[in-house]
Amino acid sequence: MVVTEVETIIHSSLEEAFEYIINLENHRHYNYSVRSAKNLPNNDLPTAELEISLSILNFKGRYTVIDLEKNRKFTAVCRLPNLVFEDQYFFDKRAEGFSLKIIDKLQLNGLLKLSEPIVGSFLKDGMQRNLQTLKNILEKNETNKFEQ
Repeated sequence: MVVTEVETIIHSSLEEAFEYIINLENHRHYNYSVRSAKNLPNNDLPTAELEISLSILNFKGRYTVIDLEKNRKFTAVCRLPNLVFEDQYFFDKRAEGFSLKIIDKLQLNGLLKLSEPIVGSFLKDGMQRNLQTLKNILEKNETNKFEQ
């Protein structure tokens, strides 16, 4: 299993940021691996159909929130035959903005398991880039609110 953790401080409204991130369709705007995301209706917790590209691997899967504490944390998971990934998002209010920590757990199965050492090094860089993009989106939205 490959476990990757990234964290940053975001100068934005925690409540609005949480709503943006928990809307799983928005993941395609900042997660470079997500090619498309469509929220699925009639679920107790947010669920989306994702199309994901991990370099040479492309797949579609159901990404389901399995644990949710509004404005504090949520966990979402996608289970496929050759891989399982779980993302944990932790939000902590600060004097100005909030901290966001994301922990990704990726389990590769079958022949894919042999690529874990390679995947681990790429995953950290990719997650850091995704987090920076998300931070830019959220902080830009905060600035635009005050300009109007």
